[in-house]
Amino acid sequence: MTEYLVHAAGLKKYFGNTHAVDGVDLQISSGEIYGLVGSDGAGKTTTMRLLVGALKPHHGSIVVCGYDVLKQTEQARSAIGYLSQRFSMYEDLTVLENIRFFAEVRGLSTTEWLPRSMEILEFVGLDKFKDRRAGQL
Repeated sequence: MTEYLVHAAGLKKYFGNTHAVDGVDLQISSGEIYGLVGSDGAGKTTTMRLLVGALKPHHGSIVVCGYDVLKQTEQARSAIGYLSQRFSMYEDLTVLENIRFFAEVRGLSTTEWLPRSMEILEFVGLDKFKDRRAGQL
């Protein structure tokens, strides 16, 4: 059997009576380029959120880079990158406050997240905006 980087089987996700994802199966191998294409409301964003562990499916299994996304969410997330199509920072918080919020929600202490965050902000030239409210970026 081929080892897939992403393997999803029987994914289902409901929002009330709406079947947003209803039986999605996919296998993505190393080196493949894969696109989710469909009309508005077809379930593309919901499928992506399931694959990265941002949502839990009602049914199905997901393995990313050898990690079971439902049981090893953090390990799977560490192996992938995901950028939402929507701006997802809290507009009333500063850039650094947003980083702090998301870091602490994941259980990181200030000594863990702050030095690395400052290093990355400086590297990408955004350190001067760390105290700016996200809604003013």
